[in-house]
Amino acid sequence: MTNPIFIDAGEVAARLSISRALFLRQRDWMETNLGFPVPVSWARSPMKWRANAIDTWILQQGLPAGQGPTTPTAAAPQPIPAGNRAMMEEASRP
Repeated sequence: MTNPIFIDAGEVAARLSISRALFLRQRDWMETNLGFPVPVSWARSPMKWRANAIDTWILQQGLPAGQGPTTPTAAAPQPIPAGNRAMMEEASRP
């Protein structure tokens, strides 16, 4: 069996040793703060990533096997009911 060129969120999560749901929740934060590779732009659903980009990112992070990335311990800001999510995210940046 050959190594795939493109992988889905489940395979990315497996390579990070975290659940698919956790990966999808952390993906935006990881892209913004950790330089995580963005999905390939040809398709929105299902999202696909270049396998070699993910593997390279993992090596650059120096993550031990079985340990995914960690987010800051501070609670994420909660959007106000009628608020704009992008505005809340921008306001929470240092």
